[in-house]
Amino acid sequence: MADAGIACWDAKYTFSFWRPVTAISMAAADGNAATREEPNWASLFPAPPFQDYPSGHSCASAAATTVLSKYFGENTHFTVESDALLGITRSFRNFSDAVEEINNARVFAGIHFRFAVEDGQALGAKVANYVLEHSLQSVSGDTGDY
Repeated sequence: MADAGIACWDAKYTFSFWRPVTAISMAAADGNAATREEPNWASLFPAPPFQDYPSGHSCASAAATTVLSKYFGENTHFTVESDALLGITRSFRNFSDAVEEINNARVFAGIHFRFAVEDGQALGAKVANYVLEHSLQSVSGDTGDY
């Protein structure tokens, strides 16, 4: 997750892409006559004060679920409890469903564009796969399971 976070923030500073709240309220400045400015539009949740692309949450979540999927199997059913909302739990049939819900929540809340979560997910999974392939090697040279 840390390596995915580093790659994500490197991309954020490379691309410096605006968030939906800025893009929608300042659409007249995008150089495309087909877009319409909506100056009073607001996201459901306050947008973080840094770049949209790629989604950091999607990068980290995809990295974590890629490793967990490799270790426990993709179709592992699990339930998580909310630290912020006491008594609220979410259950998932597999790790992919959890990442999909995370991505949708970021888009539906209005704090990310769809491509930011999709590319963030791809980045996180690629980093995790690289780490799994290159870092978690057996000391004996055995190529067995982790």
